[in-house]
Amino acid sequence: MRAERKELEATDAVEARGEAAAPDRGPEPAPFRPEDVVPFFRLDLRVARGASPGLFEVSDPASGKSFTLYEFELAVARMLDG
Repeated sequence: MRAERKELEATDAVEARGEAAAPDRGPEPAPFRPEDVVPFFRLDLRVARGASPGLFEVSDPASGKSFTLYEFELAVARMLDG
């Protein structure tokens, strides 16, 4: 009960200052552990330069889905060697 009251007081204080309250984003994901397995970057994915410099289109020929990655995201994905 006290925790709820403190939370309400904090929200009221933020609103009184005219600031937006932080949205509730739900529970935090569990942090990675050393024994967690990192998946391989799939070799069947097709990578092509995107519309802008530094962007790449990654497509899955099996599903027909595609998505865009920045150059640094693609570099990190390729480093995931399991």
